[in-house]
Amino acid sequence: MATKLRYKPATNGFETIYLDTCFNGTRKYKMLGFKVKCKPKSAEEKHDRKEKENLAKQIANQMDLDMMRGKFHLEEKINCNVDFIDFANAWINDSDGIIDIRTYRATINKLKQFGGTTIYCWQMDETFLGKFYRFLQRSLNGITPHNYMKKLKIIIRAAKKNNHFYIDPTENLPLKKGKCTDKEYLTFDEIGLLFKTPCNNDLVKKAALFACNTGLRFCDIKLLNWGNINGRILNIIQAKTKVPVTIILNDNAVALVGSRKANTDLIFPLGSHTGVLKSIKKWVKDAGISKAITFHCFRVSFATNLMNTGCDVAVTSKLLGHTSLVNTERYIRVSEMLKQTAIEKFPSLTNIKNYNNA
Repeated sequence: MATKLRYKPATNGFETIYLDTCFNGTRKYKMLGFKVKCKPKSAEEKHDRKEKENLAKQIANQMDLDMMRGKFHLEEKINCNVDFIDFANAWINDSDGIIDIRTYRATINKLKQFGGTTIYCWQMDETFLGKFYRFLQRSLNGITPHNYMKKLKIIIRAAKKNNHFYIDPTENLPLKKGKCTDKEYLTFDEIGLLFKTPCNNDLVKKAALFACNTGLRFCDIKLLNWGNINGRILNIIQAKTKVPVTIILNDNAVALVGSRKANTDLIFPLGSHTGVLKSIKKWVKDAGISKAITFHCFRVSFATNLMNTGCDVAVTSKLLGHTSLVNTERYIRVSEMLKQTAIEKFPSLTNIKNYNNA
């Protein structure tokens, strides 16, 4: 038993690669949809032919292994000649309740930046993805490359279920999570400065200040309605993690939401994330703050300022709706004031001042 590569003449000097398999006396043919130049001349044509032949050989070897194990079904239809970019965009648009949709789209945009606007599934082997991962590490910071690859793996698994991959090319791809970069946060003085500074979108201003006082994400604030608030108690199921969180609203937060309306009415009917960021950028600049502030920085500010006022990390974690303290620690930048306060809490030793004179 052996699966062999065969070539079938096509048009305009091309030929297609297919697999010829004989198993238990039965011969089967598997069309791969790989079209290559019969007599490649340019370096690009030669590279294209070699890449497709190597992938066809990998598929042939895997077919032989699977048949020996009794796992391969020759009638199964695999189509690797599908544009992965098109599949990914359709999958993102059609998936209900997808979390972090902006990250998924950013991942695909990076993939297009790396490999072009058309990338066929057969091109996306372990070598290709390894190069893409290194490209992400060069162009992005912290854990972002790791997060992008996690999203890409999810889409690839979906494509495999739709018979666009023979094997999952990410299965043995080593990923390093990387080190989180410090996120910008606003001090109480800077938040007060923003409060005094006009914003071209007053709704954005209120939502941002509300985030500084509650730690809610943009996606949660945008969906927040009056049904989530009972008196001073706010209860939501977080859009990102599906974890419930309860927050007791302080006076600032109560004032920012304004007068109560119908339960189904949105409290902050914000526009697109991009439009909100534009308003925030101008607002922060007008306030004379030089930090690079995004909406997520308001959540970071909430967590960091809680810690700076002496709040326990476990309490902070509950208020943020985290499932692990490790996640909370990523948000915390301990101030020099806190360090000094912690040191000064050491109990005084009796007559320590006279120790050297004893």
